[in-house]
Amino acid sequence: MSLPDQELYEKVSDKLIDNGMTWFSTLPDIKETFTKMPYVYCGDVSLQLLPNKSSLQGTVSITLNLFGRKEQRWQLSELQQQMYQLLLPINHTANYRVVIDPVVTVNTVTEENIDNATIWHGTLDLTYKIY
Repeated sequence: MSLPDQELYEKVSDKLIDNGMTWFSTLPDIKETFTKMPYVYCGDVSLQLLPNKSSLQGTVSITLNLFGRKEQRWQLSELQQQMYQLLLPINHTANYRVVIDPVVTVNTVTEENIDNATIWHGTLDLTYKIY
């Protein structure tokens, strides 16, 4: 049996891939993937367990990074919203019940300059409670 962070990572990635999003499990080279923007990669996954004698409880946080070209600002925001709507209904993995915690879920979009190219970098920080 996998830990809840791994199961949730797999559930999130499968959901996004099944809905046609370009997904990378590691940060790709911006120069090589510039024409494939916008795309998503999973930056961080963390598991925080709460002490409990009878069951595994805690939270799993997943940071999804989105990248888009200079002219794709609106498209990046739309993609963030679409991702949130797809991931909001997740309520279980193979072995755990989960629920998203909207209070600590945060999204941002910032402009960055990499190798003389202006890109948009969005993040969607999702936190799920696990039971």
